[in-house]
Amino acid sequence: CWVCLGWWVERHEAVALFKDNILPTIATLEQIMMDNKDDGSMGRSFHTKICNFEFIITLFIINKLLAITYQISINLQKSNIDLCTAIEKVELVQSVINDIRLNAENEFKELFNSASNIASSLGITKLMPRIVGTQKHRKNYAINSAEIYYRVSIFIPYLDELSASL
Repeated sequence: CWVCLGWWVERHEAVALFKDNILPTIATLEQIMMDNKDDGSMGRSFHTKICNFEFIITLFIINKLLAITYQISINLQKSNIDLCTAIEKVELVQSVINDIRLNAENEFKELFNSASNIASSLGITKLMPRIVGTQKHRKNYAINSAEIYYRVSIFIPYLDELSASL
């Protein structure tokens, strides 16, 4: 569906816009909570979700990877694109994603540091989910570092899924 393809471009733009404006968004939610309109429960709920390190690191990961696929989403919507050109563009994006996957540790370190800076400015600690004996709803990684945990549990699986979907 051609309309659906347009949604991908809008999603790319929305994620980038949200990431770029996360600090003013949080400040606005804090103001809503202080104004106590409607008990501030809606603002408090959004604020709690956004002021979570897992949310912030996921936002940074998605923003980086969607930026790679952004241009191809635009190009594939053109009515005059030929099949050979489309395949070349997809293969180029696939190559970039594969390069990132091969250098996942360094690529993620940059994202983690950027997300950590935002989290620190907001007073958010870099927590990872606790490790328990039996886990039903997510994988149970026996890792002691938040950076390694988020790289292994979010960044690499998302890269692999994105690569497979191309």
